[in-house]
Amino acid sequence: MATPTNLSFPTVAYSSIILNWTPGTGSTNTLIVRKQGSIPTSRTDGTTIYEDNGNAFIDTGLNTNTQYCYALYSVDDSRSPIEYNEVPVTGCAIALANAPIMTGAVNGSYTINQFTLPVGATTSSLIWKVPDGVTQVEYLVVGGGGGGASGADYGYGGGGGGGVIKGGTSVSGSVSIVVGAGGLADTDGSNSSFSSFIGLGGKKGSGTTGGASGNNVLSPEGNKDLFNVADYYFVDDSYFSILNIPMVSGQSFKKDISAPNEVMISKKGADLLVMNNGWTDGVVGKSVEITEHNRNGASNISGIFNDFIMESISSKDERPSVFFYMPRERFIEIFEKNPAFNFLILIKTRPGNNYNVMQKFTDIFNSAVSRGEAQVYSLAAEQENRYQAQKGFRNALYVGGFVILLVTVMGLLGYLNDEIARYRKNLAIRRINGATAADVILIFVSDNESSNSMCGIGTDWCMVSGSNVDEKLHGKDRTILVDFCVGRSFNSFANHCCFCAKFAERSNAKSGKIATIRVISMNNVQ
Repeated sequence: MATPTNLSFPTVAYSSIILNWTPGTGSTNTLIVRKQGSIPTSRTDGTTIYEDNGNAFIDTGLNTNTQYCYALYSVDDSRSPIEYNEVPVTGCAIALANAPIMTGAVNGSYTINQFTLPVGATTSSLIWKVPDGVTQVEYLVVGGGGGGASGADYGYGGGGGGGVIKGGTSVSGSVSIVVGAGGLADTDGSNSSFSSFIGLGGKKGSGTTGGASGNNVLSPEGNKDLFNVADYYFVDDSYFSILNIPMVSGQSFKKDISAPNEVMISKKGADLLVMNNGWTDGVVGKSVEITEHNRNGASNISGIFNDFIMESISSKDERPSVFFYMPRERFIEIFEKNPAFNFLILIKTRPGNNYNVMQKFTDIFNSAVSRGEAQVYSLAAEQENRYQAQKGFRNALYVGGFVILLVTVMGLLGYLNDEIARYRKNLAIRRINGATAADVILIFVSDNESSNSMCGIGTDWCMVSGSNVDEKLHGKDRTILVDFCVGRSFNSFANHCCFCAKFAERSNAKSGKIATIRVISMNNVQ
C-alpha cells in the first residue's frame, strides 16, 4: 500500500484551506491529521479531520493568519484489522488574514470601497455591509499581470485579468480571478482569467538568454508612446566590434568619448522616429526618451546599426532594438557592490586549434570568481540550437532523397539485368540457327541505327509507298498515308518525337516480289 502523493493547497482563504491529493496505490481510504504550527509526527499527534475515499477536502473554521500542517496516511479498511501506511505525505499552509476595506472614492451618492490582497496571497475574503437604500451592487474585480523576469533571462510581461459582476445586495459563494504571470527564460506565464474573459500570460524567452525585454519610445513631449522596442540594456564599447554588427550611420560606442546612457538604435527604429517625429535631417545626435531609462532625462542617439534577426528566422521578433552604453569599469563596480548582479562576458577566439578552450575559460573564471560556477558556452552552438527542428526536417529530406535514389538505382540495375538476359537468349537462338559473327555484329549495328531514326517536332506524317504493301493492305496500287507517331503531347521535352518506321528491304516468300517501303516526304505539323 503506497503513500498518498501530489499534496497541494490550490485555495487558501482567511478561514479555510482546500487540500488536493492523489490516493496511494492499493489503499481504500485516506486519513488526514491536522496540527497547528508543526507537522504531525504520527496518526495520534493532532486532530483527525478526514477519513474517506476521496481526493479533495475543504478544511473550514480556521483561525486567520495561522499556520496549519497536515499529514495524509493511506488506509486499507478491507483487511481486519484495518491497515495503515505509517509513512504519510505532509504539507503546511497559512490561513490568510482578512483584507481591510477602505474607502477609495466618493462621487455624489456613490461610495467606492476597495480592498487589496496581501502581497503573495492567492485568495482573501471580506464582509461588507450594504448601506440602507442600496438595491443594486456592481463588483469590479481587477488583477494585474506579472512582469517578465529581469536579468539575463528576459521574458515578456504577463496579461492582466479583471471584470465586472452585477448582482443584488448579497453575494453567495466567491468571486475568483486568475492573474497571469510573466514569462521566464524557458516557461510561458500562466493566463489571466475572469468569467469568460482570458488575458494571455507572458511569453517565454528563447534559448539561454531569453527574449529581449520591451520598453516604449516616447514622443518628444513625453506624453505619448510611439512604439515598443526590444531593449538589450547595457553594453560596453567592444560589443559591436566583437559581434561584427555593422553601422549604418553615426558611430558605435567609444571609450572615453561616449557618455553613459547614450543609446544606439536599429535602422527600423530610426525610420519610425523619422516618420513619427518628422526628423527628416536624421536621428543621430537627437535625444529620445525610452521608458525605464528616462529617470535622468532623455538619451542621446550616437549611431544607427543594421537590423539583425532576433530570436530565430522561424519566430522572429519584428520590433526595433536598442542598446545603451555603460563603461566596462561601471560593470565591475556594480558587480563588486552587488555580487548577485548578472551580466555576460563576450570572448572572441582566433581561428585555429583551440582544443578544450571552453573548459579552459571555465576554469579561469571559476578561479577568479568565488561565487558559484561560471557557465561558458559557444555563441555558434547556441545559434545552431535555435534551428534544431529545421535541422531535423532537413535531415529527414536527405534520408528520403537517398532512399528514393537507392530504389531508382536498384530498379535500373534490375532492368539492365533483364535486358542483358534477353539479348543473351536472342543471340544464342540466332547462333544455333547458323548466324555468323558478322550477322551478330550487323544486329547491333541495325539496332543502333533504328534507335537513331528520324525524330520530328509536333506530329510528323510520313508518306510511304510500296506496291506490295498496297496490295496487301488495299488490293491495288496506290500511295498510302501512314501515321507511325506516338507521344504527341510530351511538351516537357519541347518537341514531339515521332518514330517513323524505317524498313529494310524484305523478301516476300509467297510472290517472290521485293516490297520496298521508303520515306518520300515528311511534314512538320505544330
